[in-house]
Amino acid sequence: MFLGTKRIFACIGMSTLLIASFCLYRSMQSAVYTVIVDNAFSADMSAQLSDYVTHHADMSTQLLCNQLKKQFAAIKECSARLYADGTCALAIVAKKPLIKLSSDIVLTHEGTSTELALWNAKAVADLATITIKQSFAESDGKALAAYIKSMPPHYFQHYDICWNNKHEISFYDKERKIFFLSDITTMPDDSFCQSLNEIISGMEIVKNKKQKQLVADIRFERQLIIYEKRGAYHGNSIF
Repeated sequence: MFLGTKRIFACIGMSTLLIASFCLYRSMQSAVYTVIVDNAFSADMSAQLSDYVTHHADMSTQLLCNQLKKQFAAIKECSARLYADGTCALAIVAKKPLIKLSSDIVLTHEGTSTELALWNAKAVADLATITIKQSFAESDGKALAAYIKSMPPHYFQHYDICWNNKHEISFYDKERKIFFLSDITTMPDDSFCQSLNEIISGMEIVKNKKQKQLVADIRFERQLIIYEKRGAYHGNSIF
């Protein structure tokens, strides 16, 4: 049992990890707790983690690791190693960011939705973005992550994508000016889109109208529904 005053020294270097040393003094000998925070986290998130450890340093390392993962959903792993000299290293590893949901949410590869502010700007700078029109259901996180990971990377340049729910996912083909209405089990592929474009080009609704906006509902097996969308298209706010 450690006695006496707790002192904290934070050390941030140019390496890929942020290191904060926590020193707990006892009457005869000091024990040093080193917390290694993944640099994917923002400085604010790192400060939150440091503060949490500071206020819970009297916990066992096993309990502390478990509580950190429970309290901070963006943490993938937390492990501790005790050395012979009494030093204990606590390593915190972040989950891997997958995609931005609208402007303020980051979905991880594990399907966890997290606040954008938790992440280092460099860690999320190259992430693609899809629009979330309605409130995102946490229960859909894993399904959406799996769907995004199965999607060809160039889709994020070719389409504006909007997630309403797992039964209604909208793709706007920016080149062909066509909406595709999909769900979690279906996805428009390049050859399908090319064939569909040829079909639509020959339709009377296209020949007879200007500034048409068509929707192709591809959610049904062996059936394709094409209809004219009413109203204007504004950015990613669709359907």
